[in-house]
Amino acid sequence: MNTTEPAEIPEDESEYDKWFRAQVEAGLKEADDPNTEWFPHEVIQAEMEKERIWLEALIAAGRTSSGDMERDIEELKASGHWPHSA
Repeated sequence: MNTTEPAEIPEDESEYDKWFRAQVEAGLKEADDPNTEWFPHEVIQAEMEKERIWLEALIAAGRTSSGDMERDIEELKASGHWPHSA
């Protein structure tokens, strides 16, 4: 969603209500925009599965992410820590 969120969600009930309604309105506007790019559920599922495997492999290897998933995956493969089925 292309909205600008405040640094913090408002604690005041009336301010929160205004903020929330603005978020919903922005989401509806974006959803109705013919230029909005939609992704099939299966594509998102596959991406999330790859991320899950990546994070599990990092944990198993005792490593932290470099911030670049593809680079991490290549390094995990090279070090033998990437699951063969993935």
